[in-house]
Amino acid sequence: MNQIISRGCPHVSEREEGYFTLSIDVKDKKSILESLELYVQGDVLEGDNKYFCGTCSKKVDALKRCCINTLPDSLIIHAKRFEFDLEYMKRIKLNEYVEFPMRLNMEPYTKEGLARAETTNNSSASSSSGGADGNTPALP
Repeated sequence: MNQIISRGCPHVSEREEGYFTLSIDVKDKKSILESLELYVQGDVLEGDNKYFCGTCSKKVDALKRCCINTLPDSLIIHAKRFEFDLEYMKRIKLNEYVEFPMRLNMEPYTKEGLARAETTNNSSASSSSGGADGNTPALP
């Protein structure tokens, strides 16, 4: 699922895409858990790159990210172990060691898991600073 979570208004744009494979970056990563964190981290849209909220008809700061809405019965995790070397103009294989646990809890990378983590983070931030509204995830 692709999400755009507006920061300046309460609106969220979501687009679901069917899948059976997750392609994750493994270059310079210690484990696939680190790669999965990067997968759901997303990008901040701000400044000249603000998101236009169609509901509010204005540009707002936003978080654009991918997450998992519903896990399929079988999930293939594709580790991107090749990259293109612009100096030699050819593909090269990454031979770095990447840890892969025998059991993998995918809940933290789902829409519900991310919402739960953001609620926990926002409630701890609001109790310490009084600034979070509890509805909007903190931007990185």
